[in-house]
Formats: sequence, C-alpha cells, structure tokens
Amino acid sequence: MYTFNANLRVGDIILIRGAAKYSKLIAKVTNGHFSHAMIALENDIFLEAITGSGVQITSMLRVSFKDKTNVVVLRCNFPNEKTRLSSLEYITRNFPIYQGRKYSYKGAVESIISSRADHTNGGYFCSHLVAAIYTDSGFPLINKPVYKVTPNELLTSEFVEDITEQVISPYSDITLQRIQNKGEKLNCIDAGGSTASQDAKNHNKLLKVTAKYFTRYGLKAPQRCGDFPEILTNGSNSHFAKKLDYQIIKKYKEIGINQYVLGEKFEADFELDWATIQSEMDQYGYDYANDLYGSYNYMLITSIVKLLNARRQLSYFESFYNEWKFKYFLLKVEYHTSIIKHLSEIMDYYLDILNNVEAALPNYFDDFQETKKLIVTHVISKQVDPEQKTELIKFIKDLL
Repeated sequence: MYTFNANLRVGDIILIRGAAKYSKLIAKVTNGHFSHAMIALENDIFLEAITGSGVQITSMLRVSFKDKTNVVVLRCNFPNEKTRLSSLEYITRNFPIYQGRKYSYKGAVESIISSRADHTNGGYFCSHLVAAIYTDSGFPLINKPVYKVTPNELLTSEFVEDITEQVISPYSDITLQRIQNKGEKLNCIDAGGSTASQDAKNHNKLLKVTAKYFTRYGLKAPQRCGDFPEILTNGSNSHFAKKLDYQIIKKYKEIGINQYVLGEKFEADFELDWATIQSEMDQYGYDYANDLYGSYNYMLITSIVKLLNARRQLSYFESFYNEWKFKYFLLKVEYHTSIIKHLSEIMDYYLDILNNVEAALPNYFDDFQETKKLIVTHVISKQVDPEQKTELIKFIKDLL
C-alpha cells in the first residue's frame, strides 16, 4: 500500500482511478485509466471537486492507494522561473476562491459529449477545476475550454512530466502493523475509500438551503459560503442584511457546522502513546528512531502552517464582526477558534514525542538536531508565498 511522501509540491496534479462503478465508467468513456483529478497545495493538502461536497480541501493523510498503478502525479515544466513563481503563487493565494463551490454534475457529463456550451454554472468537476486554476494563473495546460478537459486529457499536456516515482512511497511494515494493532484501516481511494469531507458537505448544504433567501432579495445565489461576507457588508444590501444574517445563522445552527468541528477527531494520524513508541525504538534501534524523529518534525511544521492559516481566518472574521456585528461572523470566529484549539493540541503531542525521543537517546542529540534542521529547511523551501514563508520562519524560531 502506498501514500505520498514529502516531495509533493504546490501545483502537482494527481490523477486517480477510483473503485466505484461510475469511476470505471468515467475512465472508459474518456479513453484512459483514470477517473479523478486533484491539485496539490502547500503542506500536504489537496484541492479537489468531488460529488456530494463540491470543491474541498483534503488532507494528504486521508489519501492512500492499494495499487500504485492507480495513481499518477504530474508536475508542470514551466518555460521560465518567472512563469513558475507567478502560477504557483496564484494557486497558493487564490485557491480559497474555488473552495466551497458546487460540484457540476451537468458539466462533468457534458465534458465527454459533443456539446460545446459551458453548463457548469459556476461549479466545477475534478479535471475542470485543475485546468481552470492553471488557466486562471496564466498558464493553460491544454488548448481547449477548461470545462471540456477530462482527467485523462491532463496526461496529454505538453507542459507536464510524470513524477510519480519521486512522490509516492510504500507504507513501512511498522506503520502497517501499527494500523492493524489499532484496528484501523487505510483509506485506499482505489479500493473503495473516499476523501469526502463532512465539514465540506455541511457547508455545501448551507449553500443549498440558504439560496432561496438570497434570491428572495433579488440577489444571485452565492457559489460558495466565502461569498457571504461580501454580500452582508455590501452597502446596497443594508436594508435586508440583518434579516439575511438571521436566516443564514438559523440554518447554520440547524446543520450543526460548529458542533461537528468541535467534536471532530483531529488527532495525529495513527497517534501513539509514548510507551508504544519507546517499545518500537527499543526493538528497531537508532535508524528507526531518527526516521520517526524526522517524521514527527515534518508533521509538526506542516501543522504550524495550518495553524497560521487558521489564525489568519480567525483574524479576518474577528475584524468583520467587530465592524459589522453580524452573527454569522461570530459563528465563524467560533468555528476557527475550534480548529486552532485542535491544531494546538496536535502540535503539543508532536512536541512531547520529539522531546521524549531526544531524552531517550541523549547520545544522538546532535544527530537529531541535524535531522530537524534538514526537515525544517525542506518544508520552508516548499513555501511559495513570500509573506507566509516569512511568518512561518518567525514562528518556528520562536517555537524551536
């Protein structure tokens, strides 16, 4: 069984063959092996459009493969460094404007038939999303309308190369045994697993059930929940904004969006107690301990990036609530506060493990520090946005 390693970078394109009947049908009618596409963002997350939840963020930890032939990873060959930075910075900074949009069933069907019209209606299907982001960044991958691009056509782009062998790695026997001991199962996408996010489904449902309120006031129904702040604070909507805010928060609470996030299990992937880790170190020795130390440092740093992103969102909604006093903004403050709490707990767990490893093998302290330095340097080098990179460096210096 396989998963992604730390060599995955922003903008990498992942093609997958799913196990469902409709996945096999998609592959067949598009004359290829693959049925789904998604794009890598920074720090082990993907952006993808899937049925049920629309365009969502997916953690790398939720994506595994039973058969390596069912996944291909493509990386763009840009003509020059300026174009590369421009495209990847666009993806890094602007992916939120795609997140939360609806899945376009009609667009997906019509991408494989003769219709030339665009019937996606502001939504996306998987390969359409990938093609659209690159086109919007100023670097189109294929010379055809983005709403007609299928997963297997992404393979034909003259601007991509296959880097699968560089970014896909098998799970270690130790990890597989650990999973089995905990009674867990890997979420293998090509063997019936799913990346569908309940949180994304909840927000998608909020869009659907509140659409009638927007149209009632003569507005177009929003394409994503991220459009709500702009609509509520628009001066031309001031005569009904408070009532609209009340209608949104009523449905928000009925769906239980914050309650779900508050109760969601945000633990580290296959989290272990220290006694188990120490037993594994005693059994497998220093090389294992150093690898584990590197893995936990990597997960710590990527969690820091997620924490910083959540803090930015929290600050955004706090400022909006302080100025406008809409209750929807207050609910989003609670939402992001819960996420920050969960991430902080995960980071504390990682730090405890790292400190315990250092204390258990004091003779290798210098080796561990070199491993930490390599991991931190690697993660920082993968950051595309200069401002976010600076913020990350400062946080790491203060923490470590």
